[in-house]
Amino acid sequence: MNIKIETYSGKLFDVLNPKPSDICLIDIAHSLSMLCRFGGHCQHFYSVAQHSVLMCRANLPGDPIMYLFHDAAEAYISDIVSPLKRFLGTLIRRVEDNIMDAIMDAFDITVMDDELIHKGDMIMLATEKRDLMNDTCKWETKLPAPLPDKIIPWTQNSAKEEFFLQAEFLL
Repeated sequence: MNIKIETYSGKLFDVLNPKPSDICLIDIAHSLSMLCRFGGHCQHFYSVAQHSVLMCRANLPGDPIMYLFHDAAEAYISDIVSPLKRFLGTLIRRVEDNIMDAIMDAFDITVMDDELIHKGDMIMLATEKRDLMNDTCKWETKLPAPLPDKIIPWTQNSAKEEFFLQAEFLL
């Protein structure tokens, strides 16, 4: 099956057959800066790009590059809310993993530690819940302590620029 999307830079990207040569940093930075976390169900626009940059800068264990790029596949398949992603199971995971493999090859990223990324995501989730979600929202997931600094949402353009600059610095 051939499922292609046109990216911000004008490339045709085959979602089911991704190639490292089709990966473009500006496409990732732009798309992630346009995607709102939580399916848009937060108090203010808060992009996946900002989430990734803040996670990268949070002084978490491991290589910061893996935190910056941990959601990069979402630039090509969008941000699917976690409950739906769990329901879709192995199918969406396989598509996402193939795209991540192409991204890692394109940028010569050698480490994506799923355990560290999950722990970092939970810390970010606790921080995002505190700063960006409705106070009446009750979550079933037990979360770790949030980061000390309050999240101030960036504009889409700021998120795009910060993601791009952070990537250029780390790559």
